[in-house]
Amino acid sequence: MNDPIESASSENPPPLEIRLDQFLQLCGVATGGQAKVLIQAGQVKLNGEVETRRRKKLSIGDEVLLDGEVYEVAFEPAEEVAAESTEQIAEKPASDKPASENAAIDSAAASQDASQ
Repeated sequence: MNDPIESASSENPPPLEIRLDQFLQLCGVATGGQAKVLIQAGQVKLNGEVETRRRKKLSIGDEVLLDGEVYEVAFEPAEEVAAESTEQIAEKPASDKPASENAAIDSAAASQDASQ
């Protein structure tokens, strides 16, 4: 039947938001502490206006300007992120250990074989 809770949640999904300081961290332009200093010093613009609130909520389509670079807020659906992660795992070589570790393991195994 029609579940009012289910239909309401599918019709009006919660807005996707991220804080300004978190956004700068995810973009790789600053650490948490650096983002705080940059924002409070007035060096960050949000949609063309100086923004000094580091907890300011950003939404899809907002533009952040820092050091002459423009960063647009966009969200990737979780399904796409999960698919990319799965593909990356599938592409990894069988052994994640560096060659030097593999050589050490191989020589240790050979030593044990020789002693038996």
